[in-house]
Amino acid sequence: MVTIWIPSLIYCFILLSEIQFCNCEEEEEEEEEVLYPCNKTVLIYAPDELEEIEYVTVIDILRRAKIKVTTAGIYKHIQNVVTQHDFVVNPDTTLKEGVSKQYLPYHAVVVVGGPGHLYISNSDLAMKTIEKHLKKNKIVALIGEAPRVLSLAHLAHGKKVTCHSSIISNMIKNYKFTGETTTVDDNLITSQSPATAMEFALTIVEKLRDRKSANIIAKEIGYKYKSVIK
Repeated sequence: MVTIWIPSLIYCFILLSEIQFCNCEEEEEEEEEVLYPCNKTVLIYAPDELEEIEYVTVIDILRRAKIKVTTAGIYKHIQNVVTQHDFVVNPDTTLKEGVSKQYLPYHAVVVVGGPGHLYISNSDLAMKTIEKHLKKNKIVALIGEAPRVLSLAHLAHGKKVTCHSSIISNMIKNYKFTGETTTVDDNLITSQSPATAMEFALTIVEKLRDRKSANIIAKEIGYKYKSVIK
């Protein structure tokens, strides 16, 4: 009995040790995924009365993705901008300087919503910059009420768009309104509201970099990102 039991015990001990060793190998920590700097550039308009959640979210997510962001006020001289809900932001430069030859073209131009989108539509330079980027097949991304600037300038007719509920009536005649939270039609990205700003920003990241980059940022901030790019 004794001579049989001791070898059995030793065998069980060796077997358990091998199982534990295997489990340790399987539980090795995953390598942390790192985003390296890229050469992509984005211009974001900063008029008075802009929608601050949309504005800050896009800037934050793009800079996390190592994309160079330039914010431009639409006035002649650099000055602070008062947002829709009375926050004060300080653009990097003026629009005139921001669209000078040394910067153009950007890989994307972004327009956020809020009443400030009307200042954009009234700026010849701002609208010409959007038109140039559309023609060069660069990304133009608009969120909230901002897609209305396309309608006011008769740009991108026939494209699929989504937008804030307050301007749907301005968009349904000359555009294919989708009602989606964020819509991508070739180089045009549109989105609904502050509630969709994170999805909007990550969609821009995916278009400028790739889906993996967008997923890395989403994981970092604890956001469940589902691509809308088809």
